[in-house]
Amino acid sequence: MASASDRNIISTDEVLLMFGTTLSGQTYASDSTALGNEYTIDMLLDEPGDQCIRLIVLNTKTLRASDVTELFARQWLRRLDAEEHGIDPEDEHRFPAYVRDSREWAVWRDDLRAEAKVYSATREHGTLSHRLQGIA
Repeated sequence: MASASDRNIISTDEVLLMFGTTLSGQTYASDSTALGNEYTIDMLLDEPGDQCIRLIVLNTKTLRASDVTELFARQWLRRLDAEEHGIDPEDEHRFPAYVRDSREWAVWRDDLRAEAKVYSATREHGTLSHRLQGIA
């Protein structure tokens, strides 16, 4: 089965709409694709700007819209996690707004923090054990 990043998220009758807020507080909408082309998420992942807060796929024939913000946020996080340094919750300020404000990031961040607590507790336990054994 193909992964979400391999499947076409934009068909030949669809366009990706991006909504955001400028630094001066004005709302904007833009599109990123030319009709007649098919795109995967990975092909479009860098299209939304840092201030983009919502992504919608609009079918221009049926006028049916689908919010794909969470799907894009998940793929963006997976790509970052696959990089050498992975994801650090302290880098959240560098994420695009649609990732920073997503449910995907909230869950991912909570998991990272819980994992860090477990690692920290395990490390502390090991240090205490070494002290009790006279090793440290």
